[in-house]
Amino acid sequence: MKNLKQGKSELAAKANLRLFFALCPDTSVRDALHRLAKKRQLELGGRVMPAETLHLTLLFLGETPVEHLPELECAASTVHAPVFNFVIERFAGWRHNGIGYAAPAQAPDELFSLVKQLRACVAEAAFSFDQRAFVPHVTLLRKVEQESPMQPIKPLIWTVREFVLVKSVPDVEGRCYETLGRWLLD
Repeated sequence: MKNLKQGKSELAAKANLRLFFALCPDTSVRDALHRLAKKRQLELGGRVMPAETLHLTLLFLGETPVEHLPELECAASTVHAPVFNFVIERFAGWRHNGIGYAAPAQAPDELFSLVKQLRACVAEAAFSFDQRAFVPHVTLLRKVEQESPMQPIKPLIWTVREFVLVKSVPDVEGRCYETLGRWLLD
């Protein structure tokens, strides 16, 4: 007969984690995005994303067995990309999926290269991931009630120095995020 402690650890080993790779803004960019979200909420409605959850998703993996986490981290460590800047300078709201977001007018090649490398290393390690086209944006509002056409905003310069692996966990407010790994850019 197995003891209770053993049974729990076996269940935990079979658990799945909801994972994604992302870029997280530094404090000044994060705070500016959060202020923008509060301002745009007044016109679009919806729920402002907590400042500490703001991110740009690079690659969504979804449900991933926890026991494969070391292999995923190893695959991510093969990515080599330079530090780069990009400018967030637009805001829009999509009523069809209920989000208000900020985005660059034109994302730099380094961002697309980073995503391409992540996709390649994750695929090579036999992980599945969302295959949709990469559309760089930071979700600022959820459950927006109105459409908002693309509008210019005061430009925010974001220096990207690392990417992270994040676990998404449901909570009473929506979802909370826990960073599981960090990889510095060159």
